[in-house]
Amino acid sequence: LYLRLQTTSSSVFSARLWASSDAFAAKLSAEYTVIGVYFGILLLLLLANTLIVLQVPEVLLRYYLFYLASSTFFVISTSGLWAEFVFTATPAWGDYLTSLCGPLTFIAGGLFYQRMMLITRVATPWLFWLNSTFVVLSALTFVAIPLGYYTEWLALLSKVLLLVLLFW
Repeated sequence: LYLRLQTTSSSVFSARLWASSDAFAAKLSAEYTVIGVYFGILLLLLLANTLIVLQVPEVLLRYYLFYLASSTFFVISTSGLWAEFVFTATPAWGDYLTSLCGPLTFIAGGLFYQRMMLITRVATPWLFWLNSTFVVLSALTFVAIPLGYYTEWLALLSKVLLLVLLFW
């Protein structure tokens, strides 16, 4: 038995040999039910917060909605279900969405944190600087994606952020 896994993004793989196709189908059906409930809850949460943002003109809520939307689509795209069910003819779009939603989630989270903790600029300027640097470096990922240097950029970005955290 030979198996080859090829992907353009990160993946998690576990192998198991099933005795019958019926047992595999039953297991798959149960997993899709749980995953469907989870993503349904995330999408309902996104919809409810969108309705709240439309009624309450608070800037912090908009940052939260931006973070919630980007992290929801990031989780959906990294699970592979986006490519499996939405982009069935072109799974490369699912990989591209994963590449876009990852840094977008970091940017949205950084902006939400900065807005939520407004006192960091005065009380802990180094934390404000660190968060701002992280947001800017995450935004530079959008330059690396079309140039084809996404994985190299993420490796460099993680090393730079680790050095900043270690020596700050």
